[in-house]
Amino acid sequence: MDKKNIGIRVLSYPDYRETDIYINLIKQLEVAGVSYTEIDLSMFGVNNEAFLLDENYESSNFISVGGDGTALKGMYFAYLSDSLLLPLGLGDIGYLVNSDKRKFRKLIKQIIDNSYDQHDTTKRTVISCPSLDPGWPIFNEIALTKTGNNTLLKFNIQFENESVDVKADGLIISTAGGSTAYSYSAGGPIVDPSIESVIITPIAPFSKFPRAIVLPSNSLIKVNIDTPTSFKTKDKMTCDIFFDGVLVNDLLEISVARNEPVSLEVRKNHKKVKLLGVSGNLNVREFLSQILR
Repeated sequence: MDKKNIGIRVLSYPDYRETDIYINLIKQLEVAGVSYTEIDLSMFGVNNEAFLLDENYESSNFISVGGDGTALKGMYFAYLSDSLLLPLGLGDIGYLVNSDKRKFRKLIKQIIDNSYDQHDTTKRTVISCPSLDPGWPIFNEIALTKTGNNTLLKFNIQFENESVDVKADGLIISTAGGSTAYSYSAGGPIVDPSIESVIITPIAPFSKFPRAIVLPSNSLIKVNIDTPTSFKTKDKMTCDIFFDGVLVNDLLEISVARNEPVSLEVRKNHKKVKLLGVSGNLNVREFLSQILR
């Protein structure tokens, strides 16, 4: 089906609709005569209820206007519909958006005309945690952290016929594209998104453990998490689980039991998310210049 005939979904938050970038985007769509629908992302919950979109969303391409958080929601909908996302950034900093305003008109025209090719787009690896919620795509990272004033968590991590034990405040499993997010803040490496990999990074490890382990993206990673017996209570979660920054303990299809060890698996999804205007390669100098401002 020709997605130009179906239209474009413009994703943003109300505060961003008064910006010049958003206003100029809408004007360009109207001049081109393309059908478009404006989607207010504030109407969606943290678990992105896709059913709130109109029935044609699965045949549409998407444009998001905002920061990385807005782009992550756009990636979610574009991934589910196997469509393309053009993430436009409002500021000078953003790792999932295009912030070069000089290129916006050209990129918007490409998505209107379907005139982009494989050199204009990039595909990012997506991971999931099928043992907890097989339908939730994760683009940056899964983070497992201690709850409240809990003591260190005890992790047993299994991958590639290896088994490693570590005590830490938490554990992050990220994609290469997410290596510049939470994983980097926890001391993980910067990994080029074009490298098919996943990164395991402990948060404040107590036992001897590398700062991070980089594995092939097709690795099946199994993690068992527990807390010392003295810290177990009947109403306390063993750990908090975050998918791309969203606390999902009470949102998962399979609930996480309290006062019990947690076991989960992480694996790469077969499908990738498709982006327009975002490089598939990391510019390290640009990244470092942004975080050092």
